Amino acid sequence: MDGMHPLLRSGLGLFREAIAPVSESIWWGPEESLYWCNALEGSIHLSQLGRATNGLDDRIVRVPPILAAFAPSPDGYVIAGASAVAIVNPNGGFVRTLARIPHATDQIRFNEAKCDPYGRLVLGTTGLDGFSNGSIYSVDPTGEWRSIYDGAGLVTGVQWSDDGSRMWFTDTRLSTIFTCDYTAHGEMRNVRSFVRGVRGEGLARDIHGGFWTSGGGGRVVRWDSNGEQTLELTVPARRVTSLAFGGGELSTLFIATSRVGLTPTEISASPLSGSIFGIETATKGYPTRPFGRP
Repeated sequence: MDGMHPLLRSGLGLFREAIAPVSESIWWGPEESLYWCNALEGSIHLSQLGRATNGLDDRIVRVPPILAAFAPSPDGYVIAGASAVAIVNPNGGFVRTLARIPHATDQIRFNEAKCDPYGRLVLGTTGLDGFSNGSIYSVDPTGEWRSIYDGAGLVTGVQWSDDGSRMWFTDTRLSTIFTCDYTAHGEMRNVRSFVRGVRGEGLARDIHGGFWTSGGGGRVVRWDSNGEQTLELTVPARRVTSLAFGGGELSTLFIATSRVGLTPTEISASPLSGSIFGIETATKGYPTRPFGRP
């Protein structure tokens, strides 16, 4: 296709059409499905490729809201609520509570979570106003938890290097992607700026060392391993929330969006806000890391 960016292999397509106010915590998993959640309703969605964009064919698993984030585990899913982390089975049935983590006030809750290369769940917090707290915790498979960073504003995406020795995270409040050294014991050291001036949400890493995140509003940007911008996409939605690579070759970038907080006028102008989009890239992502398995 003439004029297409060398990192892309298609135009942007609609994967699921605004079937939830907000789609979050997206990841690629078994059954050729994109897994994502509606945090406000406490629903986990399994959306297969090639099925109806209106979501009628999706499998939906119900858990108690708020469902801040979730990830695969050997028993089903590990889920993060407002202040607790638990295991549920594939049908959403409660298995056990892993940890209850007291926040400084009841105006703070968990917001984003990913599994690190050593099998822990790493979680960031947010204030209920969306901006007032960004601590980072880790929970291991035994349920032991600890605070590993208290200097963030609002953590909305996390990634690690192949060998697990380096970590990156987006901080929406501070408009910065940070990086740090990361140890096998789950310690964050030497936190420093990687990219400044990007109000990112979500973070997906590709095999060429690039990072994909929102660029504020309905934009997606890619940064190379040196922190240089290499691509910008426009999405027909007001806010990007989460990104993940998936598809059979892990080369499809899925982009989740939200309509929460939009006025009727804004929704009318961007009716696909809340949808999930997909675009074929010339790179690939990585398989989703499960909880409890290095």
